[in-house]
Amino acid sequence: MKILMVEDDSNISSYVKLAMEDLNYTIDIASDGITGMQMALDNDYDTVILDVMLPGMNGFDICRKIRNSVKSPIMMLTSMSSIEDRVRGFHCGADGYMAKPFRIEELNDRINALCLLKKSTY
Repeated sequence: MKILMVEDDSNISSYVKLAMEDLNYTIDIASDGITGMQMALDNDYDTVILDVMLPGMNGFDICRKIRNSVKSPIMMLTSMSSIEDRVRGFHCGADGYMAKPFRIEELNDRINALCLLKKSTY
């Protein structure tokens, strides 16, 4: 599975990258919103993981802009955890929403569930 993670916190992105690689995933990291959006549009990823608070462009705007072109699941992974934030994420086109802090096991399970759900709808 090939994953794009758009996350400006290098501690979090390094942690997720190492953990996902241990699970035999390939993971690309973008540390700003504009680069992340372009990578999502230019490459074929099985899943896109988006933070919300990013330099250049926020994750809600990225999600909205790529949703019609990117058919893979989009998971929001952010410290913005209010009900309003979650609803906004889904209205922007996200398929899942997780709040930080998180456990890698839950992230992995949610990614797998979203990928299975997407595959069953085609």
